[in-house]
Amino acid sequence: MCVFRPKASSAAFLQGYTELSKGARSYEAAAFGKPVFWLYGDQDPYYSLRHSRANFDACIAAGGKGKFVTYPRPTGQNGHAIHAFPGVWQTEVDNYLKDAIPPR
Repeated sequence: MCVFRPKASSAAFLQGYTELSKGARSYEAAAFGKPVFWLYGDQDPYYSLRHSRANFDACIAAGGKGKFVTYPRPTGQNGHAIHAFPGVWQTEVDNYLKDAIPPR
């Protein structure tokens, strides 16, 4: 998952990319110009750690800045559902947003 700020007043979550869109999304995140924050839920049955890390690495190779963090899967779930468990990642995302979005 890539967290980035497409407009000064908003934040967005993007989740999962196909191989065909990997390059386009990676360049989009790199062009953002601010550090991006990528969340990955361990044991995601749809997007492997290798695939997701390759997307992040393509973003960095395209000139982007950021951090890639792998979180353990929630008990009884798989990693694809990580977005539904903010208790796992909320603190780090809050810290990212404080740095990415200046106060008004």
